[in-house]
Amino acid sequence: NMSHEMRTPLHQAIAMAQLMRREAMSEKQTIRLDRLETSCRRMNGLVDSVLELTQLEEGMTTLQEQPFVVDHLLGEVASLVEEHASQKNLPITVEASSSPIGVQGDVRLIKMALFNYVSNAVRFTEQGRVILRASVLEETDLAALVRFEVLDTGIGIAPEDMDRLFSTFEQVDNSATRKFGGLGVGLSISKKIAVRLGGDVGCDSNVGQGSTFWLSVSLRRLVNHAG
Repeated sequence: NMSHEMRTPLHQAIAMAQLMRREAMSEKQTIRLDRLETSCRRMNGLVDSVLELTQLEEGMTTLQEQPFVVDHLLGEVASLVEEHASQKNLPITVEASSSPIGVQGDVRLIKMALFNYVSNAVRFTEQGRVILRASVLEETDLAALVRFEVLDTGIGIAPEDMDRLFSTFEQVDNSATRKFGGLGVGLSISKKIAVRLGGDVGCDSNVGQGSTFWLSVSLRRLVNHAG
């Protein structure tokens, strides 16, 4: 019910803005309309994040497993922030593994967790690069514990702020005038997803040098049957 009640007026506002674009407008009106649409879409994204967080906390998220290749998934996540990164002349690199890992798991949730990482990496990095990579920590014939990492050369995080990173509605800078904005739920969602998928999260960082955010998930191995 909350999802419907909150999304409906936002979608109506976006639709009205799109209709107005069909009419002759001055440059000043166009700029105002751009700001209106941007604000509506940002608010819609915040609503989605809060609803997703609520579902994860209440155990309402049903896992939907499907086969995928880890390197392909990393490439898809990188493409989601490619436009934003290109505006900052920031290269996004996927480091392919020497042997592609075929597994089965909830692709939607893993993508969501990694997107939170990589979008933050782009947002907090002005120069340098962002790298996505994955490795197998443990494996058997039937399962693999896979660690995903997002590395950046951004502003980094002070040691005294590390404990608050994955807390709900927390940011390293919680002041009203913080430069980078955000609601403070993305990292919390990533942690809840990792735990839901049998893994964990963490971060290694140095102020002024960048950060490495990681998450591990337990995935089923794809078994090839000969013949």
